[in-house]
Amino acid sequence: MNNVDKTESCWNWTGSASSGYGHFTPNKKPTTTHRAMFEHFNGDVGELDVHHTCKNTLCVNPAHLKAISRKDHRLLESHKKICPRGHTRKDNISSGGQCLTCMGENTRNRKKLIKSGDYNVPKSTKTHCRHGHLWETYGKINGQGNRKCRECTNYRMRQKNLMIKKANSV
Repeated sequence: MNNVDKTESCWNWTGSASSGYGHFTPNKKPTTTHRAMFEHFNGDVGELDVHHTCKNTLCVNPAHLKAISRKDHRLLESHKKICPRGHTRKDNISSGGQCLTCMGENTRNRKKLIKSGDYNVPKSTKTHCRHGHLWETYGKINGQGNRKCRECTNYRMRQKNLMIKKANSV
């Protein structure tokens, strides 16, 4: 209990934390502090999630923790008023619990990247190679499962053969 700061209501974890949750590693098995504290006082909860009823993710007060199903936990979390990017989430939640504003921004950004020719987008979303050849017409998959443009490969081979001919003729 060295890393716990007890206030009138919450017992705040002051040790190691990541993504807003306290963490520690007893017996070489990493776990969250709120789950370990809940199980210490109430026994193993198995596959259930441990929910903070006080909404303070660093709280380890067993009176503020309850074991609930993953489905119920996600439903409770989806009704938070603000998403991690700061958008108001009231009536702005997809069936998967994601912020619709963020989902729309992600889609618009991906379309902008593809149109701008930024080739750091996932290959599955590209329709042309970097030289403008259609994947449908000129695309192929090599032995490693990577997509290669036939037209670009043929061009490189022609250039290589010309270089070899020039080297041999000298």
